[in-house]
Amino acid sequence: MAGGADAVAAWIEELTGRLYALGAGGLEYEDGLAAQADWVDEGMPPGPPFVRAYFPGGAAWDSLQPSLADARASAGVELTVEAVREDDWAHAWKKFFHAVQPGRRVWIVPAWEAPPDPRGLVVRIDPGMAFGTGTHATTALMIALLEDSVEPGQRWLDVGTGSGILALAAWRLGAHVGAVDIDPVAVDAARRNVAAHGAPIAVWQGTVASVPGEERAFDGVAANLTADIILREWRGLADRVRSGGRLLLSGIIEERWLEVRDTLETAGLTLGALRRQGGWVAAALVLP
Repeated sequence: MAGGADAVAAWIEELTGRLYALGAGGLEYEDGLAAQADWVDEGMPPGPPFVRAYFPGGAAWDSLQPSLADARASAGVELTVEAVREDDWAHAWKKFFHAVQPGRRVWIVPAWEAPPDPRGLVVRIDPGMAFGTGTHATTALMIALLEDSVEPGQRWLDVGTGSGILALAAWRLGAHVGAVDIDPVAVDAARRNVAAHGAPIAVWQGTVASVPGEERAFDGVAANLTADIILREWRGLADRVRSGGRLLLSGIIEERWLEVRDTLETAGLTLGALRRQGGWVAAALVLP
């Protein structure tokens, strides 16, 4: 498709949402744009943007054909179909995942590789089927915000934890951390990664409302979600943050940022920091 970073990000968000709604068991995508940061894996050169979705075969796949045709027509994309074994696609992406340092201090390292700097703040990740390797702009932006926001001894909550990458980054930065995700696959992946670090991080399944404890109990909440989810759930997220604490938000495409900002500032939250990369926005907001 044609267009700049904002248009590509919007296209990816819309199409991945449609495919998840149709029952995709896994998704991967590339924006096809030139690298915007020196930590981006050089093994993934610029090219046409794509979204790849994985569906089970058999009768369930056959029944999806009319809906997929509609999605293809509305998104204006070329559709190709290939049969793959589940164990093949579950591991093929690993050849693109290498150690990265999205911010200044935290290293994100595949569990099967040695860290470039063993003395650094190393988070070792095996995401499995869950989102979160540190190479996507939304995760990288959030890690940079965490580095600027977390102080040792604080209490933080990671909402939509995926692989657990942000919870572990906050822990490495010295925080006491909890994490939650609605997806049981993500919860399993996060718990495995947390256990591999020996980190005292509780991982719950559900929404932010599922997290035990009182309101305003956290010094900060990190939520790498989407603009639609943030606009729907921001009150529940903000209610968990103490007065003067920080709500970190990522996963917002550029064209939706003003809508998110205006909603939160109207409610009394103050913009503390803003980061942009590749059509995506991440922000730190201060609770009144």
